[in-house]
Amino acid sequence: MSNAGFGAEALDLDDALSAPDARWQRMWDVHVMAHARACRAVLPGMLARGTGCLVNVASAAGLLSQVGDTPYSVTKHAAVGLAESLAITYADRASRSRWRARKYVATAITGLDEATAAGSLPGVLTVEQAATAIADGIEAGGF
Repeated sequence: MSNAGFGAEALDLDDALSAPDARWQRMWDVHVMAHARACRAVLPGMLARGTGCLVNVASAAGLLSQVGDTPYSVTKHAAVGLAESLAITYADRASRSRWRARKYVATAITGLDEATAAGSLPGVLTVEQAATAIADGIEAGGF
């Protein structure tokens, strides 16, 4: 499983391209290339065994663009595209590739803490609950 992400302060809502190149590059490196590097590390072993599952955790921003931070939305879309491409490329040789973006997880990026998520906010999971849901999905053969 690979999971990478960080948020940043909102940008000019009237100028979707106002982020400097350095921010775009950092988001690309973390939100996309971290997944690619993780997959490169485990995929050879999966192919040798003829089995395995790649899980790339991505934000819902990978499906629905987030207002105020174009680089975040664009790179999360790319992370989902990477998982879909891997699923198509390797499905018949060893891997099931999945991405996950169903609920909020209480992390620093959401501004929520584990105690808050533990029961008071509907649709918000603790990190442990999210990990359990992913493991259960893998065991069941998909999400």
